[in-house]
Amino acid sequence: MENFDSTVNHGGYDNMSFDTNFVDDQTNLEDMRYPDRDNMDEIPNDGDNPKIVEDPYVGMLFESIKDVEELYYTFAGQKGFTVRKWSTKHSKQGLRKKTYVCSKHGKSRAKIPVVDNLAEKKTKPRHIRNPRTGCKALLTIKTLGEKWVVSIFSNNHNHDMATPSKKRFLKINRCITPFARNLIHNLEATNIPPSQQYSYVAMQSGGLSNCSFTRTDFNNFRKTGKEILVSHDVDSLIQKLKQLKEEDHNYYYSYSLDDEGSLRHLFWADSRCIAEYGKYGEAVTFDTTYNTNKYKLIIGFFCGVNNHLRTVLFGSGFITNESTESFIWLFSEFKKCMGIAPKTIITDQDAAMKTALSFEFPDTFHRLCKWHITHKMCDKVRTVYRNKEEMERFNSILNTSDTIEQFETDWHKWTEDNNEANNKWLDDMFAIRERWCPIYMTEHFFGGMQSTQRSEGMNALVKMNVKRSSTLFEFVCALELVLTSHRHKLDELDHRDRDAPPHIITALTIECSLHSIYTTEVFLLFQQQVQKSMIYYIRVNPQDSMEFSVVCMFTQVECAKIHCPHEQGTPVCTCRMFSSKAIPCRHVIAFLTSQGITSLPNEFICDRWKMTPYTNIEQSNVEKQPPNALNDVFNRCSRIISAKREIQDTLIARMDMFLNDFQQNHSIIIEPGIARSITRFEERITSPPVVGNPKIAKTKGSGKNTGRPSKADPRFKSTREIVVKRPRACKKCNEAGHDSRNCAKQYYK
Repeated sequence: MENFDSTVNHGGYDNMSFDTNFVDDQTNLEDMRYPDRDNMDEIPNDGDNPKIVEDPYVGMLFESIKDVEELYYTFAGQKGFTVRKWSTKHSKQGLRKKTYVCSKHGKSRAKIPVVDNLAEKKTKPRHIRNPRTGCKALLTIKTLGEKWVVSIFSNNHNHDMATPSKKRFLKINRCITPFARNLIHNLEATNIPPSQQYSYVAMQSGGLSNCSFTRTDFNNFRKTGKEILVSHDVDSLIQKLKQLKEEDHNYYYSYSLDDEGSLRHLFWADSRCIAEYGKYGEAVTFDTTYNTNKYKLIIGFFCGVNNHLRTVLFGSGFITNESTESFIWLFSEFKKCMGIAPKTIITDQDAAMKTALSFEFPDTFHRLCKWHITHKMCDKVRTVYRNKEEMERFNSILNTSDTIEQFETDWHKWTEDNNEANNKWLDDMFAIRERWCPIYMTEHFFGGMQSTQRSEGMNALVKMNVKRSSTLFEFVCALELVLTSHRHKLDELDHRDRDAPPHIITALTIECSLHSIYTTEVFLLFQQQVQKSMIYYIRVNPQDSMEFSVVCMFTQVECAKIHCPHEQGTPVCTCRMFSSKAIPCRHVIAFLTSQGITSLPNEFICDRWKMTPYTNIEQSNVEKQPPNALNDVFNRCSRIISAKREIQDTLIARMDMFLNDFQQNHSIIIEPGIARSITRFEERITSPPVVGNPKIAKTKGSGKNTGRPSKADPRFKSTREIVVKRPRACKKCNEAGHDSRNCAKQYYK
C-alpha cells in the first residue's frame, strides 16, 4: 500500500512529497474525513435544495466514483471552473486510479486558417477558440479496498475563476432539469417551434438569467433525443401501441415485417375510431399521401362523415409501396378490425387499389373521386378548359342531369360542339362513367361525399403537425394530438346542438319533425328542402293513381315524379336524394304536405344524423386521467407570491420543510442530480432494436429529389403541379451552395 503526504505543494504536483501511514488505520481515515467544517459551502444542485459541500483534501474517502464526481464537480461549479477527465490506470482487478483536471489543463495550438487559392474557397473558415492555459489544478483518486481515496489534490489555478454572475455559463453548472425536459417534450408534442420552446422554458425558469442551460444546450438536447428515437423508432412505436392496448382493450394495431425483420406495414385504430365506424361507416373515403415521415412510407387514411357532416377518422395505415399486395394487406386489416366491410368507398383511379378492393371488398360499391378526374381536364382538353362558358355547361351536364338518358345525350353533344368527339381521354372517362358521374350514384349512399376530399383534408391536417423528417413514433403522437383536438370540437358541437338549437323559419309543421332530433348541420339542409318545397304543387297522373308529378308553380314545369303505392306507403322520388344523402327532398316534402301529413314518417328519419351524444356511443374503457392538481397548486403559489413578494422566502421555506418531511416519512429516495448532466442528456440505448426501422420506400409520388419516375409506372402531374423553382443563391456573390452568412468572398474582401 502506498503512503501519501497530507501536505500538498500547491506550486505544482511534480515535486509533491508524501508522508507516512495515515492510511494504515481505517479509524484515522474516518477522523480525517471532516477536518474543517468551515470550508463547507452551499450551492444549488440541479434544482434541488442547497447541498452542503466541502473542499476536497488528500485522504478523503468515498464509497464510489459517482460520489467523487458529484462532490468535485459541485465544488468546481461553486468555485468557478470546469472539470474534465484526464487519465485512468487499470490493473488485473480493474480500474485502480483516475485523475480529473481543470478544463484549462494543457496547451493547444490555435488553428489558423490558411487560404492558398481564394477562388476555390467557397465558405469562410471557422475559427476555433483556445481555452487552454496549462492549469495545474487536479484531483487524483485511488482504490482503497472497496472504497476510493483522494491521493493528490491541487487547487492551484493559473487563471481567473468565473465571476458569480457568469458561473451559470460554465458547462459544469449547466443542466437541463427534469422539469425542463418534460416541458420541452410537451412543447415538442404540440408542434411549437424550437426557438419558441427555449424562450418559453427560459421564461418558466425566471428569465434567461436564471435559466440553467443555454440555447446550444437546448439544441443539443433535442438532437440527442432525436438520434436516440431514430435508432429505436419502430421499437418505441410498438411499445407505445402495446401500452395503448393495455389501457384500451378495444384498441387495435397490426404490423408486418420483411425478411430482414424491418417494419413493412402498420395499421392502427383506437376504440373511438371503431365505435364511429359502427355508426357512420356505411360510406368511406380512402386516400394516400406522401412526405410525412423520414422513411417515405405512404400513409393511408380511412375517413367518413359523421352526424355533424364533419370528417371522422376510422383507421390509419403505413405501407411501403402502392402495390396490390400492400393494399390487400391494409384493406384486410381494416376489415378485420371493423368486422364488416363498408357499403361504399371512394378512392382515386389507382389500378392496384382497385384490384385490392375487388379482392377484399367484393360487395362494396367502388366510386372514383370526381375531383381527381375533372382536375385533369386542364391538360386533357386545354382549349375547351379555357372557355369558361363551355366548362360551366359541362359542369351543369355532370351535376344537374335528371336522367341517365339526358346525361349521355348532353355529354355527346358537348363533345361534338367542342370538337372533342375523338378525344381518347374523354372516351375513357365516359366508358367508366358509372363509377364517377353523380347521376349513376343515386342508388348508393355516400353521405354527401363525391370525392376523397375528406381523406385529403385529414392528410393536410396531419401534415401541419409533422415534417418530412418525422419518425413514425412522432407521426403517431402527432396524429393522436390532432384527433384529440378534432374530437374536442365534435364534443363542443354536440353540446351546442342541445344548448342552442336553430330557429324554425317556415309555417309548415313538418319542419318541426327533425328540429329536436337532427344535428344543426343536417337540419339546416332539411330546412332548405322544406323552404324549396313551398313553390311546388302536386298533380296526379290520370293514367296511374300511384304516380304523381311535382310541378313548379312559376314555370309550370314538371320537376320530378313521385311513386306512392298506397295511401300509407312510402313515397319514392325520381331525384333519389334520400337514397344517396338520407335527407328528404323538396319533392317528397311537397307531396307529404299536400296529403295533409304534418310529421315526417319514420322511414325518412335516419339514425346516423340524430343528435346522439358520444356518451351513448360505445366508449373505450380508458379511464380519463384526472386533472393535474399540482399545476393548480403551483399556479396558486405563483399568484400568492406575485401579490406579496416579501412572503416568497417564507413560502418556499415551508414548502421545502413539508417536502423533506414527506420524503422521510414515506422513505422516498431521490438520486442527487449531477451538474455535468448537460454532457449526457439521455441514457444511451445499447441493445439492438427488436423490430428494425423500415427501409426508405421508393414510391410513385415520393416527392422531390427522387429522380425521374419510371416510364412503366409514372405518376401523373398536371401543369399546375409542374413548377420550376430557382435554386437559392448567395445574395453577395450570386453563387449557389452557400448564403451571405458564410460567403468566403465577402469575408476575405
